[in-house]
Amino acid sequence: MPRPYETLPPLINRVMEKVVAVGNKDYQAFGLNVRGARVMLALADGEALRVFEIIARCGIEPSTFSHLLTRLAKLGYVTRQRPEEDNRAVLVRLTARGRQVARQCRVLVDRHHHLIADRLSAGEVESLRKLMLKLYKGLGQPE
Repeated sequence: MPRPYETLPPLINRVMEKVVAVGNKDYQAFGLNVRGARVMLALADGEALRVFEIIARCGIEPSTFSHLLTRLAKLGYVTRQRPEEDNRAVLVRLTARGRQVARQCRVLVDRHHHLIADRLSAGEVESLRKLMLKLYKGLGQPE
C-alpha cells in the first residue's frame, strides 16, 4: 500500500501544481491564468460556443466562469451575444485580439504539454491521456 501522500489524488495534485505554476507565469503576459487560457483554447477553433459548452470543455465551476468571462471581455478577448432563437443563452466568441492571444496560448500549452510528455515514452503519453480522459468523464460534475 502506498504512503498516503503517494496515492493518486495527492500525486495528481502535486504534478498539476507544478504545471499550473509554470502556466500561470507564462499566461500572465496576456493578463490570464491557466483557467483563462483554457477558455481561450476552448474557443480557439473560431466557432461561437454557448456558456455551458465552454464550462464542459474547461471543467470550470459556473460561478468561477462568470467572473472569468467578464474579465476576458474586459481584456477585449471575447464578445458575448444572445442568439435570436434563445434569449436565455449566451454565445461567446473570440475577438480578433482574442484569436491572436489564443494562438499564443496554443504555443504555450504545447510547451506545458512537453513538461510532462518529454519525461514519458510516446506510448505512456497516449495511455496517460486516455486514462485522464476516462477519469475526467467518470468523475462527472462536482457536487
